[in-house]
Amino acid sequence: MKCPHSGEPDTFAPENLEALQPHDELKFVLTDRTDYEFARDFVVNHGLAERVHAILFSPRVRKGSVRLARTLRIVFLIRKKLAQWILDDNVPARLSLQSTN
Repeated sequence: MKCPHSGEPDTFAPENLEALQPHDELKFVLTDRTDYEFARDFVVNHGLAERVHAILFSPRVRKGSVRLARTLRIVFLIRKKLAQWILDDNVPARLSLQSTN
């Protein structure tokens, strides 16, 4: 799924929702609170928790920039904060962490 700050929000084909199977997983890569709220609302509005095996929310990590991000204190989306948002809103999603390798 492409969230608003993915740079490609208009590339999602809505007809793909009809092709979802119970064994499918959906992954949302999130950059900030706006992306989180988009994903949260999309999951609820389309009843995705009842239609797929798993919904994954993953904070965005740019390859090669992790050291720079730490050095400059740039925060894309803090994992702990994302986990807390998921818990606070009781979203039927799992926190998924991307590898930076």
